[in-house]
Amino acid sequence: MTACRSMKGGRRGGVGVALSVRMSERVGSTTGDVTHLMIVARDCAGPVGDVHALTTACVDAVGEVGLQVVADTTFAFTPHGATIVLLLAQSHLVVSTWPEHRLVIADVTICGSKTAAARLWRGIGTLLAPGSCEISERWICLADAG
Repeated sequence: MTACRSMKGGRRGGVGVALSVRMSERVGSTTGDVTHLMIVARDCAGPVGDVHALTTACVDAVGEVGLQVVADTTFAFTPHGATIVLLLAQSHLVVSTWPEHRLVIADVTICGSKTAAARLWRGIGTLLAPGSCEISERWICLADAG
């Protein structure tokens, strides 16, 4: 059973936020939980079309949060757009861009920290400077998975 609520927030860390939250009613230990963010960032003023700058920002943000990249790949689409995939020791970060629409969609999944996913997105979102940002956040209690 899940409880749902929606909130609209102002600008945080340079990132406008509309937040929809789904949270398990049972909360397990901090190290046994998974946090999943699905982000839709619109009207980005930052370098959505600069794959190198965005990849560097993603890797830097991962390091700043204290996470570890174990593998990565980037695919640039023709004529524009890209997908960046960082496999982390703690799960993954996927960022897909549509520069012609100033749109970025990101999937951040982190194991063992309830705050790392949001801090990771904040680092990337600050660079992208979206006009609006929709974030769906879900906490998954691994104790409920078995």
